[in-house]
Amino acid sequence: MANALKTLLINTLTSKLANNIGFKLANPFCSVFMLHRFAVDDQGIHGHDPALLKNTLEYLRKNKFNLLSAEQLSNYLIEGRPIPKRSVCFTLDDGFWDQAAVSAPIFAEYDCPATYFLTTRFLDDQCWMWDSKVEYLFDETPVDKLALLAQKYSINPQTPNFRTDLFNTLIAALKKCCEQDILATLASWAELVGTPIPQKAPAKYKAMSWDDANKLIKLGLKVGPHSVTHPIIANETEQDAQWQINQSWVELKAKIPEASPVFCYTVGRYGQDFGEREMAIVGNSELTSAYAADPGFVEAGKQDTITALKRYGYPDDMLDFKQYATWLERAKDKLRGN
Repeated sequence: MANALKTLLINTLTSKLANNIGFKLANPFCSVFMLHRFAVDDQGIHGHDPALLKNTLEYLRKNKFNLLSAEQLSNYLIEGRPIPKRSVCFTLDDGFWDQAAVSAPIFAEYDCPATYFLTTRFLDDQCWMWDSKVEYLFDETPVDKLALLAQKYSINPQTPNFRTDLFNTLIAALKKCCEQDILATLASWAELVGTPIPQKAPAKYKAMSWDDANKLIKLGLKVGPHSVTHPIIANETEQDAQWQINQSWVELKAKIPEASPVFCYTVGRYGQDFGEREMAIVGNSELTSAYAADPGFVEAGKQDTITALKRYGYPDDMLDFKQYATWLERAKDKLRGN
């Protein structure tokens, strides 16, 4: 009953008539959505549902939303121009192969200039994502061996959720480390459980190729830099942080001259994964802006946040998407005093 009422309420408040009224009353803003991997069943990849993406884009086009690239949105703020009402922006982090293979044709079909933030050495096949390596260990290691890791972190391997608890604990532990320590810790875990981690990414965890990335541009999509090797940049030295940010732009431009000068922080939580130091590096570089992973809307008149623009995680159902894409969530935000 409660779900039925929620469905009725949200569909009513995000209808054409309600949107016409709501957007007229709201100050200009843009909902920026952050996406990662897409579901590919035969590869065992869990992620966003391609059918949902088509449905959301169909809804946006039918209701005459403005679909902006990350660079277009940044430029509105930099130039002091009002963001068009009914604006939505899609961004995708990391550069996994499934993003190009699955999502790119869908975005192109709806003429949506989604921005793909690419980790340059990942596309060079010189590294792969450290959280993917943790997932690989879990996929390839028998439960009794994982129990050795569980004991190391005082997790009871007899509990029903021990795999989930252990995975979350390991990820949290690595998020506190610099890249060198992340790699060393992963190697020690692999040795403990007897599961070697390949130097090259297995098929499931591979990046798109540079040819794939250039095809994105031909489809009318955009690309931007997302670091060189995807560390937690705040955990690196200042020199390494500068290198990760500036060098990723240099390498991306060399491969794709049409790339957008818009950075995206890895992991992306302000005060944990990046901070004022990283924002200053972006501000003093050729880059015009940067996107974070902290939830919130992008509003006109807030140029002080141009190097830490907020994004919402892409919802996994249509009702939540409608709520965050329209005036509805912004109105709730205002009522909360945000």
